[in-house]
Amino acid sequence: KDGKLVSYLLDLEAATKLKMKPNGKAFKRAGFYGGYDLDPVPSIGPSTIRLEPGKLHTDELIETIRDGIYIDSLLGTMMGNALTGMLSGNINLGFVIKNGEVVGRIKDAMLSINLFESLKSSLVDLSADMTRTAGWGGKVELPSVLLDNCTVAVKS
Repeated sequence: KDGKLVSYLLDLEAATKLKMKPNGKAFKRAGFYGGYDLDPVPSIGPSTIRLEPGKLHTDELIETIRDGIYIDSLLGTMMGNALTGMLSGNINLGFVIKNGEVVGRIKDAMLSINLFESLKSSLVDLSADMTRTAGWGGKVELPSVLLDNCTVAVKS
């Protein structure tokens, strides 16, 4: 809360190791194509990941961008590293922004960021509107995120 760790996700094993009480934060992992995998035991995980929204709608955030890219979707991000925060993916749908207006589509490009560092040092704003989707074992509710100084590789 407010950028500070206030609790842990604790199943029975993690709680025992940390000498704490379990808090029911274990889940049965969903299979890649839906349903539930019967083999693995329940593991630690959130039921919902949610980032608190900002005050401006995504369209209003775009109007504040002088020179940038709006990325609607990335491909291949599940290969990122959750421990280090490294995230990279091909820009599936993205648009070039000049002086607050979308002027074209970006193709053959890839985003590569350290998510932890970007949220700490490059976060400009969050949108008021949220996108809801299913994640591994739970739901994800996120606003659009406006970042400054991200690395985008473009095919020449």
